Amino acid sequence: MMRHGLTTFCAGILTYMVVFICGCIGLIIGSFLNVLILRHGVRGVGGRSGCMSCRHTLETPDLVPIFSYLFLCGKCRHCGSRISLQYPLVEVTTAILFVLIGGWVAQQGWVILVGDPFMMMRATASVISYAIIAALFVAIAAYDIRHTIIPDAWAYTLAAAALASQLVMPLPLGVDRKSTRLNSSHEWISRMPSS
Repeated sequence: MMRHGLTTFCAGILTYMVVFICGCIGLIIGSFLNVLILRHGVRGVGGRSGCMSCRHTLETPDLVPIFSYLFLCGKCRHCGSRISLQYPLVEVTTAILFVLIGGWVAQQGWVILVGDPFMMMRATASVISYAIIAALFVAIAAYDIRHTIIPDAWAYTLAAAALASQLVMPLPLGVDRKSTRLNSSHEWISRMPSS
């Protein structure tokens, strides 16, 4: 009984870790999406970011997703011009979607599949493909709102990512490959060999 309680506790900790890490990655990807949205068709995504009004090159404290916007009260530190609300909205939306993906993965119990390399590989590929799809949806939506057009390359990439996600979709947790009998995650955890 103690073993089951400890296993459940560890699974809970792993769940929160996965969700937290997915949220942080979502903020970072959201920040990159802003660069992609603003620079598409104008210039490459390389190079330093700068204020849209005064063109001052932004420094590290100005580039922390969400926190820089809140700390600077939505204004440029150098010229005081307003920073577009698009920046925090894209970052938060991407982070929320990544948290939902991470929570879904954790809820499926994939965080405890370390012993099964085949399932871990498929689960990881699935998570990455879902994250790419979510990021592309955010980028397309924000670009469409800003410019009222969707870049063809982004739409084709989204279609390819959606197709790829269906090809790597892992079996739900607890599916016995021989009998295809579904089990709940708690039953699956309780069947783990005790040491």
